[in-house]
Amino acid sequence: MKKNSIKLIIIFTSISLLGLIGTQLFWIKNAINLSEKHFDHRVTLALEEVLTQIEKINQKHRNEKSDTISCISKLHTVNELLNHDLLDSLLTNQFDYQCVNTNFIFKIVPCSKTNSGISGNNKILSDEFSVNLHKACLSCIWEDECFNLLVDFPEKRKFVILDISIWLIFSIIFLLIVIISFSYTIGAIIKQKKLSEIKNDFINNMTHELKTPISTISMASEVLMNSETRTSERVEKYSTIIYEETQRLRNQVERVLQMAVMDKGDLRLNLMEIDLHQLIKDTTKNLCLEQCKKQVSLCLKLEAETHFAKVDVLHMQNIISNLIDNAYKYSFDKPEITISTQNKNDSILFTVEDNGIGMNAETQNYIFDKFYRMPTGNIHDVKGFGIGLYYVKSMVELHGGQINVKSELNKGSKFFVYLPIK
Repeated sequence: MKKNSIKLIIIFTSISLLGLIGTQLFWIKNAINLSEKHFDHRVTLALEEVLTQIEKINQKHRNEKSDTISCISKLHTVNELLNHDLLDSLLTNQFDYQCVNTNFIFKIVPCSKTNSGISGNNKILSDEFSVNLHKACLSCIWEDECFNLLVDFPEKRKFVILDISIWLIFSIIFLLIVIISFSYTIGAIIKQKKLSEIKNDFINNMTHELKTPISTISMASEVLMNSETRTSERVEKYSTIIYEETQRLRNQVERVLQMAVMDKGDLRLNLMEIDLHQLIKDTTKNLCLEQCKKQVSLCLKLEAETHFAKVDVLHMQNIISNLIDNAYKYSFDKPEITISTQNKNDSILFTVEDNGIGMNAETQNYIFDKFYRMPTGNIHDVKGFGIGLYYVKSMVELHGGQINVKSELNKGSKFFVYLPIK
């Protein structure tokens, strides 16, 4: 998939996700508004029932007292008729019946006023009312002057949100699932794109690495077949070339096969207790560094007192040779490679240090990834598949150890390999 196509997919999917989030928030807001309207409707029904009961009480009151209270002020007469406890009881009962179980404030005021009169409620007392208070006219019980019953709910929004909390919680959970899934999908697409690019680089490198020894073998064979004077010296020379290139080709194929075996998880180690110091000496000796194109300086500082460990000899040799080969390839004209060992707790630590081109912090995060090849800057003709350090890390971890790296640009790199002694 092309890079531009991936960008378009990410852009359109992001716009769709933002649209989905906006739509969901719109419906949540509508749900809260609808719940508030339902709340208001229940309050209205409760107040209508309260007025009906007040009217009955008023009728009974008139029958008992007739006109004996005509000298009392209208406000006090209303107060006498509807005392705090009676009105509080009526409102509480009706609100409970309508499932409006939240704190409220009530007040009886003349129609011409809003913040004076008789106030009180069962839990909270306040002289301040919100704009969206509920009002009921008391003209049914006192016709000479207009009075209103004002009821306010300070915790109305909280009650409404709690009333639909389960629906809100599920909406938020599903929305988070969509966002997380989207993020994971986009991350997977980007990762797959990167792996695809790395795979293509690997195939190109592998093709080049395999074609080179094949071409050399073919050329050497042609020289041997077409030469009129097949002297023993010429035969020995080109036979050596054929053998060396065949070994090189076999090693390259073996690396690819080992990587495939590691990915399947079928690799089994043949552990045996060996002298790691002697193994390092033998491995570096067999590398024939004196025949390299660059003038290599190899220094061994084997200072570990306990240097016997159970390892797979073949793979441990490959670990050492890969690290040295890596130090050689990414060094300047005169590579200086130092291999040292020491004991750390119950482990043996051996390090491979070079004076090469080094790495920045970002490169160090990827050098152990499969197929990753470090940018070489002004050093050219660095061959390989990008699986050497991946193989080293996998083998070290399979031995129960760990590997780290410390590096600075143009100052060299140092690899730390920890292997358990027991």
